[in-house]
Amino acid sequence: MVNLAQALRSANSLDERVYRQRADLLLKAAEQGHTGAMIALFDALSAGAGMPRDPAQALEWLQRAAEAGDTSAEARLGRFHLEHRADNEELELAGEWLFRAARRGDQGAVFDLLCALRLSNERGASAEVAAMGERLLEALRQGAAQRGADGYAYGNDLLTRIYRCPVGSDPLTLWRQEWAGRGHADAHYDLGWSYAVGRGNPFVSTDIPQDRGLAVRHMLAAAEGGNAYAQIELARWLLVGRYLAHDDTRAVRWLERAADRVPRAAAMVGALMRDGRGGAADAEGSERWFVIAERSALAAAQGEAFPERSVGSVVATGEDGLGDDQRASQWYRRAVAKGDPGSAHALWALNRAGRIAAADDEIMLWLRLAGLGGFQDARSAYCQVVTGKDDDAQAWCRR
Repeated sequence: MVNLAQALRSANSLDERVYRQRADLLLKAAEQGHTGAMIALFDALSAGAGMPRDPAQALEWLQRAAEAGDTSAEARLGRFHLEHRADNEELELAGEWLFRAARRGDQGAVFDLLCALRLSNERGASAEVAAMGERLLEALRQGAAQRGADGYAYGNDLLTRIYRCPVGSDPLTLWRQEWAGRGHADAHYDLGWSYAVGRGNPFVSTDIPQDRGLAVRHMLAAAEGGNAYAQIELARWLLVGRYLAHDDTRAVRWLERAADRVPRAAAMVGALMRDGRGGAADAEGSERWFVIAERSALAAAQGEAFPERSVGSVVATGEDGLGDDQRASQWYRRAVAKGDPGSAHALWALNRAGRIAAADDEIMLWLRLAGLGGFQDARSAYCQVVTGKDDDAQAWCRR
């Protein structure tokens, strides 16, 4: 019979011998300049694996690896200082090492550099923030240069992760301005929005001023550069006379330019033609544009569980007051026939708003299906109606 205690002692002794042998090899390799061994020693000394735990010595080895130019070590050393950040000096060290790694293309270091920038700002260290902002932009420029046409989106997506930026030193706005200066349509679009609403970051307000003139200038540049969403936004401004003089004809022209890429634009043209806005009412032309919108939306939604719902949302009347709710309801009903709770909820919302008519039993079907799909407002409405009428339904409502 095997003595379990003895077996465990033997196994532990073997593990210790293996760890010691490994530690000896790592130490020799590290002393010969092998940065991978230095990083492994950092891990071993930090955890006390095969050698006595020694955080100070561990950090020395990681520092040596970073100073030798190892990108992974630079990123880890920056992360170490970021996690400890005892004072602004250590936070500055974090930014320095993370910048080095980010400049070499380490994606994790870029994210951590963003974090260092945010923390530095929260501590009110304006000089450090400005320096980090410049280092960040330099790192992003190099990363963007490696991505060609996707370079702007790469930097823009990363910079939107900064929750707060210092006054006069907003890296996100600087990035957009830099790329807009090169004629990048997406950068012009983002700046157009920023100046229209007075915010540089889509998640929080910043110090960027609201400026109608700059909003229009950048949105026009984006639209002329082929950005479909800028073309649609300009059309919306023209339709209501916001930032630009009201002009339905110009709005229709912009929407027509966007319609081959954004189905909603085609639906908007269809609604405007039906209503005689931007020209004489044209029922045939309106129908043609709505069909284009539906076909495009259906093609884009292939692979979804209920593509009909996507089509319905494209042709339904939106916040701009344009659309065709009867057409939308037909698409939603097709999705409901396949068991789609979302379309059932959309139909109930249209009916409740007085935009489509429906029989009581159909409305109850929508409410039950939407309720089963997790729409609590539909479930509550359904259960209020069936109280005292249907035992099975009441049992479901009590669950």
